[in-house]
Amino acid sequence: MEYLFDGPPYMREAGDHRDDDVVKIEMLAQIRADGFEPIMVFEDRTRVVKARRSAGIPCMQVCNGNF
Repeated sequence: MEYLFDGPPYMREAGDHRDDDVVKIEMLAQIRADGFEPIMVFEDRTRVVKARRSAGIPCMQVCNGNF
């Protein structure tokens, strides 16, 4: 199997309980700082979809995510 992303995994730190839209935008900043530029992401949570789109990343909402 080939992967489109050949970089390190990006995960929230253990014990980090902040909202996922905040954490994922911070991770996106780190991904970009590491020299990568995502071309598409897939999300279910509406607030994360909005945050990703606001950050300039095309984002496909895969289901109703008002939770």
